[in-house]
Amino acid sequence: MNLHDYQHCYVFTTSARDGIERNTCRAQVLSRCELINKETEDSQQFYLAKECIGEYMYQEGGITQTPTSHVWSICAKNKMRQDKRFASHDRDISQVVGIGEKIKTFSGQSSYLTEYRFNMKLTSADSLKDPQQITDATLNSKSLVGLTKVEDSNHVWQAILEYPIPYMNVHPPESQFQVDVGPILFPDFRITNAPLISQLRLCYVLFNTFDQAEFVLLAPSSTRDDGRLDTLHFSEVLIKESKNEIFSLKT
Repeated sequence: MNLHDYQHCYVFTTSARDGIERNTCRAQVLSRCELINKETEDSQQFYLAKECIGEYMYQEGGITQTPTSHVWSICAKNKMRQDKRFASHDRDISQVVGIGEKIKTFSGQSSYLTEYRFNMKLTSADSLKDPQQITDATLNSKSLVGLTKVEDSNHVWQAILEYPIPYMNVHPPESQFQVDVGPILFPDFRITNAPLISQLRLCYVLFNTFDQAEFVLLAPSSTRDDGRLDTLHFSEVLIKESKNEIFSLKT
């Protein structure tokens, strides 16, 4: 089976303002989410790109934008969603754009994409069939990739989540393993009035069996006694039936 070698997968974006190109960014791809409509057999691919901190480009000093923001990009074939997460949830921004479409910047000016492309590397992989194989591959420093498949409650949509596993727990005496990986993309099938790219949420995936996973979603959360939702945190836990597979890359 061929899977992505995430150490060599990137998305490139070039942005411009007022007809002048300002920057080209290379961001490593962190995970993949394929959404399949089982009734129509249509599918769409989405990729989570490496995050950054909001920054001013190529000026001397004062590079960091303040107040600081955590910037994530979710990338599809012709569209990109950029989420800016501030300490205060009230300031958070989510924008979906394509080539030539304006995106609002921190300064209030608008820029737009002039180029948007992927460079993805696939490599062959061996399926690890049982906890002992998973333990052996882990302790021998093999590059691991996980596949988790979940469906919505109506069994119309299937999501295939693919992600590298840089963090793994094993307990050889008991032949046990436990995955704890993130952030990755997770489709919130409860959202029905938005494009698919806007239904995706960041989460951690945790499992120690092959038929169930826990998803810890980034969600508005409270740090206050009055319960006001004033920040984002990985705080919403969903437990779902799933098909979990772990592979060792042939690198």
